[in-house]
Amino acid sequence: MTAKKSVAGIIQVTRRGVGYMPWMDHEDVEIPTESLSGALDGDTVEVSIVGLHPRPKGKVEVVVSRSKNEFVGSVVRTGSVLSVIPADQRFYRPITLQTAPKAALEGSKVLVRLISFDGTTAVGEVLEVIGKAGEHRAEMNAIVLEHGFSTTFPPEVASEAKQ
Repeated sequence: MTAKKSVAGIIQVTRRGVGYMPWMDHEDVEIPTESLSGALDGDTVEVSIVGLHPRPKGKVEVVVSRSKNEFVGSVVRTGSVLSVIPADQRFYRPITLQTAPKAALEGSKVLVRLISFDGTTAVGEVLEVIGKAGEHRAEMNAIVLEHGFSTTFPPEVASEAKQ
């Protein structure tokens, strides 16, 4: 019995939820959604090669490190469960909210920290309620937050600016 070949690298995930990882200078390893094991676009992963023809296929064995843990999205309610639909379409599952502040009503934009994701169930917590989806200020702040920037200054900076 031969051991599976394992390779490490940075994965790219498409809007369809299919992953691709560069391998051997000329070909990408294709990783179907059900084999991503919770890997997201830009994550560093270890992949086992499970087939070579007609193109290399793989399965994520380990997410070594996340490229980011915070995501912007819109709150939706399904029964009694609040979830967030990420604005980044390459995040291929809704994020179930572990707890949500009262201000995180259905239809609001929020910044969520990802707590866990196994490829099937994503769990997160609300860090900030940005505002009502569709409102100009909320949408502008959502864009800024989605790209990793803050919309506020630390208290000491605000205090110095007032002086």
